[in-house]
Parts: sequence; C-alpha cells; structure tokens
Amino acid sequence: LHLGMVMVPVLKHHQELRQHLGMVIVPVLEHHQELRQHLEMVLALVLEHPQELQLHLGMVLALVLELCQELQLHLGMVLALVLEHRQELQLHLGMVLALVLEHRQELQLHLGMVLALVLEHRQELQLHLRMVLALVLEHRQELQLHLGMVLALDLEHRQELQLHLEMVLALVLEHRQELQLHLEMLALVLEHCQELQLHLGMVLALDLEHHQKR
Repeated sequence: LHLGMVMVPVLKHHQELRQHLGMVIVPVLEHHQELRQHLEMVLALVLEHPQELQLHLGMVLALVLELCQELQLHLGMVLALVLEHRQELQLHLGMVLALVLEHRQELQLHLGMVLALVLEHRQELQLHLRMVLALVLEHRQELQLHLGMVLALDLEHRQELQLHLEMVLALVLEHRQELQLHLEMLALVLEHCQELQLHLGMVLALDLEHHQKR
C-alpha cells in the first residue's frame, strides 16, 4: 500500500522528476573535482584518527542496540498512525507537491544561488569543519558525558513526550479542516507573493515620503 502511494505520484510526474534529477546530476558532474577533493580530505581525517572513530562508532552501536526496543516500539506507533491517517497524509503530500511544481523555477534559482555561495566560500567552510572536528576530538569525554545525561533524561521522560505527542496529534486531527483552510490560504499567498511584495514596496515608499514631509 505504501509503495503504491509512492509510485502513483512518481509515475504521474516522471517528467518533472527526471528534469529535477538532471538538475542535481549536472552540478555534480560539473564540480566533480571539488567533490572528489572533499571526499579525499574526509578519508584522510578518517585514516589519521582511526582509534577515536572506532571508539565513537562502538559507543554509537552500543546506544543503538540498547535503544532498539524503544525504537521498534516508537516505529510501530508511527506506522500505526500513518496507516490510520493515510488519506490525510496523501492529501497533504499532494498539496505540497503541487506547490513545488508551481514554484519550481524560484526553487531552482534559490538552489543555484546556494550552490554558488558554497563554491565561493568552500575554503572558509573547509577550515570551519576542521576546527569543529578538532574541538570534538579534544573534548570528546565531556561530549560523551553530556550525551549520556541527555539520553538518560530522554528515557526518563519518554512517557511524558508520548503523552504530549498524542495530545498534539489529537488537536491536529480535531482541527484538520481549519488547518487545511489555512494551508489553502498559504498557497494563495505563495501564488501572489510577487504582487504582495510590490504592494508592500509601494506602501513603504509612501510611508517614507510622508515621513520626509513631516
């Protein structure tokens, strides 16, 4: 059932998805040298600090094995909720997909600007990541203690969190019509954002003009 829900939109919009994948693959092929250089740096750091990474992975694996029962219970609850409310989720995903397809040019422009900034400042980002890694390796004992305390609090208060999530879900289901209306209004706002931006610019210009006269 879940695969059918996923496959129907994929088959319906395969041209848009193929175009989107082309947009993703083109920058990767265009900047493959930078990506390969970045992967080589990551590999060099891994080979330089194998003991610390092995210790960290061992701690993570121990925590995962310890919490697998809680995770299994949580995933079961999530799956039950998804199956129970699949129609509402399918409607919401359809609305989101419609907005993405409607404004894909603006999204493409925004992603291009983000990629340009990342490539322009990659040296600063590389330096920042090295500094963060150095701090993590230097203070790993304090971080390990902090994570242990956070995990203990999470296990202690998971019943309260579960109750809180159930209350939030009940409120969402109770007011889903109002939320759907609100999302439709938001879609109208996104559709007319250029007109609103122009209107706000005119209002701001008039306000500045009257302020200068005063």
